[in-house]
Amino acid sequence: MRPTKKTTNAFTIIELLVVIAIIAILAGLLMPAVTIAKRKAQVAVAKVDMKNLGVAISQYEQEYNRLPDPGNPPGDYNLGREWPALNPLTDITIGLGVNGADAECRSIARNSGLTLILVNEPKGSNHEYAKNPQRKKFFEPKQTTGTTESGLSISDYQYRDPWGNPYVITLDLNYDGKCYDWVYKRPQLHLNPTNGFFGLQRENPNQGFYYSGQFMIWSVGPDGSYDVSKPANQDPNKDNVIGWQ
Repeated sequence: MRPTKKTTNAFTIIELLVVIAIIAILAGLLMPAVTIAKRKAQVAVAKVDMKNLGVAISQYEQEYNRLPDPGNPPGDYNLGREWPALNPLTDITIGLGVNGADAECRSIARNSGLTLILVNEPKGSNHEYAKNPQRKKFFEPKQTTGTTESGLSISDYQYRDPWGNPYVITLDLNYDGKCYDWVYKRPQLHLNPTNGFFGLQRENPNQGFYYSGQFMIWSVGPDGSYDVSKPANQDPNKDNVIGWQ
């Protein structure tokens, strides 16, 4: 007996629903894998960005025998060998979104003061090429017009990670070989009192953790946040991308 037209149509609809259900299940299974793969790719991009920025900082230091200090005398952040009378000298963290200071480190909200020097833009911290008198371009990152995209924004000259957050850079501006980052120097981020995460060390319980080097670069990662009261291996800090490892 041949099936009626009505029966055939009903069977086709059932088949279609089954196929849709299978596709939905497969999509649900694949989505986490796609998300993880995308995040890994973004982390890889961030690491390359930070490596290239580090190379630019090192080249500047070799050219001028000093780090690219964004401070301008007699402003609040006049740090480094350029003006030895402005003691005590402290390290400086750039791009964290906050302004502050303590005995070991100062923090400037934006990283544009650094990038203007490295890309040889004669404005802001590099007004009339004050910090780059040889007018050399040490850094040539991808440029963007917006302020939420990855790359160097030509609107505000902040250098941003793949998630649209400014990179955080700390410079050893007292040149003691110990780089104190505004966030990672804090004991709350480390479980060991002397040997911290990511190779950081602390010699004195009255001081913070430091990295043995001229600079530190890191990103707040996919979640775009950090917490100075939480360990580095816990949320929201555990997805931060570290550039000195």
